[in-house]
Amino acid sequence: MNILKSIYIAQEEWENIRLSLEKCGDIGPYCATDHKHDVKIIHGNYKLITKLSEMRNKFAQCGYYSPEASYVFEKLATRAARK
Repeated sequence: MNILKSIYIAQEEWENIRLSLEKCGDIGPYCATDHKHDVKIIHGNYKLITKLSEMRNKFAQCGYYSPEASYVFEKLATRAARK
């Protein structure tokens, strides 16, 4: 899986989460690293990169109802909550 493709998928999903949470406050645009919280959401996180790819491959069949999607959203939503 190309890391740039993983970042692109993460950006798309982050935007979905951002829109869902906009009444709670703006979490801002997706950034692959968060220096304030020392979070490296993509870079160096090979499990997340793999899960992003697997989620995208299963999306037509499972939508967001897959273990991979659950993992991805847990990671992204945790990061959104920190913001």
